[in-house]
Formats: sequence, structure tokens, C-alpha cells
Amino acid sequence: MTLLLLALLAARFEPHEAGRLAGERIAGAAVSENLLLTWGDRLLEWTLPAGRPEVLRGAGPELGPGGAVTDVDGDGYADLVLNEQEPPALVWFRAGAWTRGVIDTGVRAPDLIPAVLHGRRGVVLVHQEKQVRFYETPADPARRWPARDLYSFYSHSGQGGLLLEDVNGDGLADILCGNYWIESPASFDLAWRLHAIHLWNQTTQSALLELHWTGSRLLAAQRALTPGRLAWFEKPRNPRAPWRERLLSADLDRPGVLQTADFDGDGREELLVGETGGAGRLILFRDSDLAERLRPGPKGAPAEPRVSRGTFSEEIGRVRGLRAAFAQDVNQDGRTDLIVVRANGVGWWENTGLVSGRAQQPATVSVLRAGIGGRSPLAAPRGVPSRLQER
Repeated sequence: MTLLLLALLAARFEPHEAGRLAGERIAGAAVSENLLLTWGDRLLEWTLPAGRPEVLRGAGPELGPGGAVTDVDGDGYADLVLNEQEPPALVWFRAGAWTRGVIDTGVRAPDLIPAVLHGRRGVVLVHQEKQVRFYETPADPARRWPARDLYSFYSHSGQGGLLLEDVNGDGLADILCGNYWIESPASFDLAWRLHAIHLWNQTTQSALLELHWTGSRLLAAQRALTPGRLAWFEKPRNPRAPWRERLLSADLDRPGVLQTADFDGDGREELLVGETGGAGRLILFRDSDLAERLRPGPKGAPAEPRVSRGTFSEEIGRVRGLRAAFAQDVNQDGRTDLIVVRANGVGWWENTGLVSGRAQQPATVSVLRAGIGGRSPLAAPRGVPSRLQER
């Protein structure tokens, strides 16, 4: 009966093509409402659902998947910080004119997010899967950006996946990266402290992850492996202690996309997992295991999560060459659709499924590699999305 009810409420999707590119590659993307930016061989803007990409910047050095959406020059508009591949360089593009500025050379960072650390604006990245580094935005971003290595890993596996979240509840932004969380010091000049969450280190790529934080759980997927694992880790009362693992799947093909959103309108979020390898399956995981329904705690104590048993999952489609997926109500019909970015084009998947009796809320977009500093609304002229979430 439970499975039948879930099937009736399941989201169904009808694919629509927005545009296909010939002879070029998309590496990364950012979305704001019905505007999408993609980068790789070129920097393009897509207006959805119509598509029709507009070239913001033509061919240049190849751009990697890492990117940060942040107001670099303080003019109120969302700029882009990206990673050129050959020769490797960290660069930024000024919104509007999309002129290029160099931050540093020799940088290789597929994980790159905007950040505010102890009041200092900038970007955090993982250089060569070993060094967590902070670049502070100077008053004049055309000048040299001060850099500081916050932590260097000496583990067998490279570390990937990057989030800024207050893990221990002290009001400061900590760093989640690979197998670890890195505790923020009380002031900027002090040392950061490393704490293990789990030990996925069987190969050099075991800890190259996609990450998503729910507030008390960390969702992690092995984005570079086939087969790759997907699991959540429950934060203990003392987050420096071992975290409990709950395995959701162990047979995914490079699961490089994670999203949470309410796709069926029941008021609870489902988990979307996308494979960047093989057939490119898109899989929905649903049920209260993923919703964290709360029950009242003892008087004066915070509510505690109630976790049920069992997880229901279904494949909703396949996308070869998947690069990113974003949960958005593209056609404004009250259902959460999907924006799907491939290596050679863009599409959107219309949610045509039944919804429950509860009115569906706008999509909750939980995009990986979108840091604390990049979530504020920014005013924007033509060609500059006002609120960009980046993957």
C-alpha cells in the first residue's frame, strides 16, 4: 500500500530540448530562476524554457567545472570566478562586459565556492585535491589576491567536494571537504582543525565526493567511481566524534549530481541523484528517511529527527554526458521541474506527475558547490542573473 501511494504521488517528467551545441563542451553551470549560465569552451546564457543561448564570452582557454558566483568588485552584480585548464589559472569575469581578470596562476581546482571567513570576502577552493585554500578579494580586484592555505591533506585519497556550513553551532563557517570537516578557529589568523566524518579511502579517488548538507546530516556520493557509493552521515551531538553512516546505494556510475527538492508536492523533499558516467541515470530517492520529520523533544530541548525504515527509489530518466541538474519551476505551473545540463547541450524536464492535496511550494534548490557567500540576492542588468546558484 505504501509503495502504491508513493507511485501515485510520483513525479513524472517530459523532456524538452533547449539547445544542442555542435563541436564544443560544457563543463559547469549556474542557474537563477529562468536564466542559466554555462561555461566550458565558451560562456553562454540560456533563457528557459525557450533556450536560444546568447554568447557572453567567446572561445578562449578551456574552463573547468569549478566556479563561484559572487560579487567580486562590490558593484552589486553577480560576477563569476572560474578555473582555466591549460595553462591552469584562477580567473574572474566581470558581470555585464564579462572582461577577464587573473587571480592566480598554476591553480587546479574542480571544487570552488564563494566564501566569507571572519568577515573577509573571497573564494575557497581545493587545489590539486590536497590543499584547501582561501583567496581574499582585495579592495581593488585587479591587484594581487592574498592567498592562505587553510589545510593540507596527507591522505592516500584525494579530497573533493566542498561546502561551508556551521557544523558545530558556534556561529562560524566550517568547511566540509571529502572525508572531513575542518573546524573554523575563533579568529582568522589561528589554525583550522581537522575532524574525520568517515574513511572512504580505499582508492585514490574514493574521497572525491559530491556533498549536500541538511543541517544534521551530510549526504555524500563518490562522484569519480564506478561503482560509486551514496550515503548519509548523521552528525552526533559532539561532531568531533564518529558520524553514523547509512548506505543508500553502492552501485552508482560516477554519481556527480545531488539535488533535494519537493518534486511530488507532499511538503517533503526527495533526493535526486544523477550519474555522470555510463547511461547517466537520474534516480529519485523518497520517503521519510530523507525528509527528517521532527517530533517534539523533552521540554526545553530542541526537536529530534524521527527516522523510519526503508527507502523507495525510482529511475526517472537517462542523460548521457550529464554535467548538472537544477530543481526549478521552469514553466510556473506549481510543479518542480528539472533543468538538465549535458556536455553538449541544455534541456528542461517538465514535471507532469500528480501532486498531493497539499499545494506545492516553489522548488528548494540545493546545489552543490554553492557557498555561503554566493546565496545573497544581487541586483542584475541584462545578462547578469540576480540570484545564481552554482554547481
